[in-house]
Amino acid sequence: MLKKVIRLIKHNLSRLPGYSRFRKRAYVKYLNSIRADEHGQVTFISKIVNSLKDDSLILNCLDQLNTSRRELDEKYGEAIKKAATLYKTTGNSFLKKDIYGKVLEGLRIDEYTEPIVRECTANNWPLKQAQSFRICLNMRSRKNQLGDFGVEWVLNHKINAYKFVDFLGVKRPGLFGRDYVYSNLPKRAGITIKPLQAASAQGVFLVFDLQNILDLKNKKQLNSWKDLTRSLKHALSSGNVKENKWIVEELILADTGDKKILPTDLKFYCFYGKVALIVEICRYPREMFCYWAPSGEAVDTGKFVDKHFTGAGISQDQIDLAAYISGEIPAPFIRIDFLKTGQGLVFGEFTPRPGQYHELNNFWDKHLGDLFLDAEGRLVNDLLQGKAFDAYFNCVDSFE
Repeated sequence: MLKKVIRLIKHNLSRLPGYSRFRKRAYVKYLNSIRADEHGQVTFISKIVNSLKDDSLILNCLDQLNTSRRELDEKYGEAIKKAATLYKTTGNSFLKKDIYGKVLEGLRIDEYTEPIVRECTANNWPLKQAQSFRICLNMRSRKNQLGDFGVEWVLNHKINAYKFVDFLGVKRPGLFGRDYVYSNLPKRAGITIKPLQAASAQGVFLVFDLQNILDLKNKKQLNSWKDLTRSLKHALSSGNVKENKWIVEELILADTGDKKILPTDLKFYCFYGKVALIVEICRYPREMFCYWAPSGEAVDTGKFVDKHFTGAGISQDQIDLAAYISGEIPAPFIRIDFLKTGQGLVFGEFTPRPGQYHELNNFWDKHLGDLFLDAEGRLVNDLLQGKAFDAYFNCVDSFE
């Protein structure tokens, strides 16, 4: 496929407006010099995109790449679907099942035809490529764009999240104040400063004392309030934090006798009352990750493989707490984040769309995709049977 892309792009390069003869000759020379292997072909395509800094050139190049990919996808899709048509009436049921399995494996979900789906469902053959956590989250995000359908996004707001877990009686950090701008933050020790809206520890500062402040995301030690103010301003100007609104809350530490030891994070991937995956994160001095199945087995999800560490593990009580909270939220998926302390879990935040979810390997993408679809079905059934979701709807009127 990539070889065909190369040929199509080579043909289409000459049609890019504003593309100089010199650059066309250079790319044709480069194209002819590369070895006919996958690495060289991917490098060529990436080299085109990386080199086009002119806005009009990159837009036109993307048009050509998109067109080339669509043409090839259509041709490959039609060839694969033809196999299903040819063997639809074969008397060898085992061969037919294997062929349809390969057909499903080779097609995108949107390429499944009605005859293929009908044949699979009639024979109870699993549509095993149809589920995808990535696709589910993408579709859920699109639904939220179409209207306020994603109740989980209401809980993404930190103040709303605190109101909700308060109703459930879940422990969280004490809130000292909100809606601060960086110039009027209270100068005091033992606090955490967070943006009202941000993710991945962006803009989070831990104030042990006024001369010992940690920029958590960047693992940078700050030695004065002036340094903190400068870092807050940079977080805004860089775009890492979108709005100059900050909350100040209790600094949560691990119970080790050393007041400056940070607790680990435990983040639970929850599917309407079921926990499917847990990530344990050590934040300092180096960010490291360990993924757990609910069984307590360490698993490889494809994410952060170069930052793996052997975590302390999770308990059934911790899993049960996350599952309970998730079951009170009328949404198929939400990640629930905690800090782990000697006195138990302390709630951190809700995350409707985990960062870098596209990096999950194929097994976990499919597995979590199945659980997402299952959660949607169970949620609809519960709503039809009259489940009230009292905790959520008792808080709705006070949500922001």
